[in-house]
Amino acid sequence: MLNENSTPKEELNRFFNDDSELMDYFRNLSGILIYIVNESDNIDIKQKTQFKNKYFEITKNNLMLVELILFFYYVAYNEKGKLLKDQIKDVNFFDGLNKKSSLFNLDEKKILEEINNG
Repeated sequence: MLNENSTPKEELNRFFNDDSELMDYFRNLSGILIYIVNESDNIDIKQKTQFKNKYFEITKNNLMLVELILFFYYVAYNEKGKLLKDQIKDVNFFDGLNKKSSLFNLDEKKILEEINNG
């Protein structure tokens, strides 16, 4: 149940608690993205961005819009999710959400822009 006196950030952190099945999903998705980043570190610098873009795009294309939106909130507001921000900044992971910007408030739009534009 939502608390009328709490901020969206507080509600989302409550939603993304460590015991939820949703957190297992986001930990798995985060693990995939971190694996892609780690593997790209073993590649020639010229091919690194191309490698990351390719496999991040494959991963992103397997997400439904609602999953991408929830993952954005996870990265934007959850402490563990924030660790991914730097990893996904240079690949425009959330670029498809720009078209859905009416779903987000001004603070969220700023965060979305910050992540998408590095």
